[in-house]
Amino acid sequence: ARFNEEPSMRYSKIHEPGIKPNSITLDPQRWMDLEPSTQGGTRFEVRNSDGDTFTIHTKGHTEQVAKTLAKRPMRSASRCRVSQYVSALRELGVQIDTEGYRSDDKGRDSFGVYCLRSELREASA
Repeated sequence: ARFNEEPSMRYSKIHEPGIKPNSITLDPQRWMDLEPSTQGGTRFEVRNSDGDTFTIHTKGHTEQVAKTLAKRPMRSASRCRVSQYVSALRELGVQIDTEGYRSDDKGRDSFGVYCLRSELREASA
């Protein structure tokens, strides 16, 4: 499939060929590469770009993805298959963009990077 030039539902932003993601972007190869989850999960205070604030509770892999995105962007096409957990966070109201990157004009080696747009802070108990 040809890499679309315009932002779409899939990508919020598409970078010019050759532009690389931020150097701190995580490309997880296994779940141990992400932040650890806790026994009872984690509550987060979320503040979106429109000023809306609310609290969510996450656990398991969703918790790991939330904690990791709070610290750094993450490649979407990873061996951990994090997209379903990013979708779960989006459904809870967390703003997460997907930025598109490509190695050339034809879209070969194209991939996305998840970037947290909400402020996400661990809530006190």
